[in-house]
Amino acid sequence: MREAKAQNWLRVTEIIFGSLIILASVIALLFTWFSLLDRILLLSISLFFMGFTRIIKGIFLKYFSLALHVMDLKVGIIELVLAVVIVAYPGISPQMLVYLLFIPLLFHGIVRVALYFTEGDLPLWLRSILIAKGLITILLTGAVVAFQPLNLSIVISVFSLIFMASGISRIALGVAGY
Repeated sequence: MREAKAQNWLRVTEIIFGSLIILASVIALLFTWFSLLDRILLLSISLFFMGFTRIIKGIFLKYFSLALHVMDLKVGIIELVLAVVIVAYPGISPQMLVYLLFIPLLFHGIVRVALYFTEGDLPLWLRSILIAKGLITILLTGAVVAFQPLNLSIVISVFSLIFMASGISRIALGVAGY
C-alpha cells in the first residue's frame, strides 16, 4: 500500500476547489429561478475548477504513474478549454452547451475508472470510491445524452449532482492526502 501523501498546500488546494465546485453546483441545482444559461455557466465554473485541480495534481503529485500524470493533464486541459468556451460563447444553443459539458464529464468518469485499474497500491476504500464515482458519472452522462429530449432543467440537475459528487470526492482526497 502507498504511504506517500500529497503536499499540504496541494491538499488544501484540493479542499478549497472541491468546496467551490460544490458551491457552484448547489447554486445551479437549487436556484431554479436562474435562467438555464446562468445555471449552465455555473456548471462551467465547476468544470473550470475541476480542470484546474486536475492539472495541478497532474504536475505536482509525485507518486502516481507517468501514464496517470499524462491522463490527468490531458483531461484537465480539455475541462479548462471547454469551460472557457462555454463562458466565452454563451450564445450557443443550450443543447450544444450541454454537449460541451458532457464531453469532459465523460472523460472525467473514464479517468476515475482507469485509476481503479492502474493505481493498485491505493487503499481499497479510495479505489472503490473512485470506480463508483467514475461509473456513475459515465452512466448518468450517457443517460442524459441518450435521452436528449429531456427537459434541460433536468439535465442541468443531473450534471449538478455529478459535479457535487466530484467536489465531495475532491474534498475527501484532500483530507486523506491523495
